[in-house]
Amino acid sequence: MTLEQIRILAAVVECGSLKKAAEQLHKTQPALSMAMQKLEAELGFLLLDRQHYRLSLTPHGAIFFRQARTLLTEANQLQVLGKSLAKGYEAKYRICYDEGCVNTEVDACLSTLFNHYPSTEFLINSGSRFNAINQVKEQSVELGIGPWFHIFQATGQYESFPIGELALVLVASEALFQPDKVNYSADLKKYSCITLKESNFEFDSEQLNIVQGSQLIKTDDLAMLSRLVISGAGWAMMSRNSCQHLIDSGRVFEINLNDYVETIKVEIRVFRKKQREHGPVANKIWALLQNLNQAQSFDS
Repeated sequence: MTLEQIRILAAVVECGSLKKAAEQLHKTQPALSMAMQKLEAELGFLLLDRQHYRLSLTPHGAIFFRQARTLLTEANQLQVLGKSLAKGYEAKYRICYDEGCVNTEVDACLSTLFNHYPSTEFLINSGSRFNAINQVKEQSVELGIGPWFHIFQATGQYESFPIGELALVLVASEALFQPDKVNYSADLKKYSCITLKESNFEFDSEQLNIVQGSQLIKTDDLAMLSRLVISGAGWAMMSRNSCQHLIDSGRVFEINLNDYVETIKVEIRVFRKKQREHGPVANKIWALLQNLNQAQSFDS
């Protein structure tokens, strides 16, 4: 059995006749007839019902052809992959992002990328804070999206551009305390603080939590952090993007302190290593996100 025989069978089934299938495949009708006879002889049963004007599959042939179509699809995908690799398309591309730093516009850019390069395997991950910059630094991913401090730029290792702003707010639920019970930083220190686990990045530090709590509860999962805050396990500093729906629904409230700036704004950037060789996939997502940046700049 050969892949060519399976392709001939698919053409015969689609066209309903050997003559039309031969025209479609640019082969002679006797060649197609011989190929089908050899395949049937090898299998030990008839694939085609030849008793009517239009050729059709026998019951056994229909079962066989269902599986054969899967084989053809996989063969076509393999062929596309080979052509893509020959053109220099990356076989695998890895992206790491901070969960609070992505939105529907970024999602749309990623979807465009995925659809444009169907033969590329994409690995997308998130994790602890500053995980994106750390993974780009270690070259375990090609692209990062996350909070940006200009000390990163000072190292000279990265090229980057902004795509937005991250607003950080203090939040808690009424299961922990009532909104009017905490008015100063000293009041907040009496309660546990829930925070995202530090990454291995040397810049990362617990000292980034400007207001400290009586106890630190750490997690590397944003969804778990949200659930813990809602349950009253502690308060947290979260991006407004990730908690606004919780504030709107009343499950958490924003903490307003008289001696503290309630909202901290941090730049969100797309970044990658300068010295890496960037292929077509890398340059495509870079261009898509730059267009997003330019559109936001124009809107502002």
